[in-house]
Amino acid sequence: MGKCMWQRRLARTLVIVGFPFVTGVITRGLQPASSSAISSEQRPLSATVWATIAVTNSGTELVLLWRGRPGWYMKAGPRAEHASGNSESYSVSLEYPGARLAMFYDRRRREATVGRKVQLLPAEANTIFVDQVDDPGGPTIVGFTTLRLLPTMTNASLADAFSHSPAAVAFLQCDEPWNAMSSFTDIAKVVCGQLRVQR
Repeated sequence: MGKCMWQRRLARTLVIVGFPFVTGVITRGLQPASSSAISSEQRPLSATVWATIAVTNSGTELVLLWRGRPGWYMKAGPRAEHASGNSESYSVSLEYPGARLAMFYDRRRREATVGRKVQLLPAEANTIFVDQVDDPGGPTIVGFTTLRLLPTMTNASLADAFSHSPAAVAFLQCDEPWNAMSSFTDIAKVVCGQLRVQR
């Protein structure tokens, strides 16, 4: 098949009590187990942060933490989430009312392109902080960290993994005033309510 790969997409629905249904997409390249097949998952982490988690048989390949205003990814209207990859690259596109996002990742060079900016990931880093995703000026890469995540992790397992990275915890904005707003009470508990570190 050369560089061509068969792909399949599995629609996945995350059900969170008191929280609107959020549909994610898992994309898997159908390759031999020893290859660099990549799969990804979309899921909410806090009222301001949405995550794209991409993994291979070897572990976490890339994590994108997309941050905007509280509830930016919950607005009513058409939405689409897509991720695909092969041995050389990985790409993600998210479209929500008021936000259109795209990221291209060169897996060999470890270069991520968000908007017009190309950024080389620091050694050992696998997580990119992308801020201002719903800003007219476009999203901005504001930092990096390392997280050990797996697909379909429980919220408790995600919280435990995040607890090892103070930078990732801070990016979730768990202590912002929106936590007291009744409309975000349940989403605030998804990961923030189970963190083991001081915020």
